Amino acid sequence: NELQLLWPWEIPCYLTWPFPWPPPPPWPCPPPRPRPRPRPCPSPPPPPRPRPCPSPPPPPRPRPCPSPPPPPQPRPRPSPPPPSPPPPAPSSSCSASDESNIYRCMFNETKIDPCCPTFKSILGTSCPCYKYAENLDNQVLITIESYCDVDSPCKGVQVIKLSKEEEKKKK
Repeated sequence: NELQLLWPWEIPCYLTWPFPWPPPPPWPCPPPRPRPRPRPCPSPPPPPRPRPCPSPPPPPRPRPCPSPPPPPQPRPRPSPPPPSPPPPAPSSSCSASDESNIYRCMFNETKIDPCCPTFKSILGTSCPCYKYAENLDNQVLITIESYCDVDSPCKGVQVIKLSKEEEKKKK
């Protein structure tokens, strides 16, 4: 009886269709809308961690010791000592371009392999350039020597100095 008082479009979809003609779409009921999921409550931020005390800065790297002063000249003897051979380096100074290549390879390059040919051609042949690299950073130079198989062109000079010192020790 209630249905007779309602217009067809007002009939609730959960009731059966009482009329002889087909029901209007959507019938029975439109598909239910999905319910929105409730958003989870954000978790509270974790409590701040206590910061550890900063570690003390590392000690500064020791600088290479300056080269020792030349030994005092021995008293003149009746026989003059034999003249020392000239150093093997062709020039008495390292060129600015060689110095810049040495500096770039020692401090600005991240890989040592591309610099080995430079080190061999410059440091392996020029004593002044070798001394320049030694004054820049002796530890880096030692690494270069062993990794790139570079020999110091100044070794002859060092051997002569050692032999003079040994002579003094013998006396």
